[in-house]
Amino acid sequence: ADKARPALEAGKASKAVGLAEAAVAGSPRDAGFRALLGQAYLNDGRFASASAALTEAMELGASDSNTILSLTLSQIAQGKNAEAIALLTRHRDTVPASDLGLALALAGDAEGSLYVLGQAARVEGAEARTRQNFALALALSGRWAQARIVASQDLSLDKLEGRMAEWSKLAEQPHAQVRVPGLAGTGAQQDA
Repeated sequence: ADKARPALEAGKASKAVGLAEAAVAGSPRDAGFRALLGQAYLNDGRFASASAALTEAMELGASDSNTILSLTLSQIAQGKNAEAIALLTRHRDTVPASDLGLALALAGDAEGSLYVLGQAARVEGAEARTRQNFALALALSGRWAQARIVASQDLSLDKLEGRMAEWSKLAEQPHAQVRVPGLAGTGAQQDA
């Protein structure tokens, strides 16, 4: 596990999978190792395996936001949006609002996403990341003018144009994922 985490952070998902599998084999009841394996599978585009490992991690007691978000992303990648929304709803007090709102947007719950992120973005001292997630959720729901206004609070004009172009491409992809800090957003590849 100590070797799998750095491999995962370095973008070496296949290597991380092998190392995390070895950690789980050595300690099969360790929820943290199962969660690490699930995140490695997610980063490697093995979404069904990620869902299985992350579900097992939660059954073993993992209840941290990264595990919940990783499971959510693996479900979204498999087109299981209703399951993802239900999972997020059950754990809405655990997952930070910025991540919760963005995950809801990715799962297709535009109104829920905009509500959560709108509230979080209006809190005094809200971070730029929260506002940018709100702007992205607005863009994904087709509210481009509002997205531009919110995004412009934290970006220079040249960066704003680049961000809007990125979001436009993302919005055209039917099963797009976004990188959530601590998690990898990957394409729509699934386990064979």
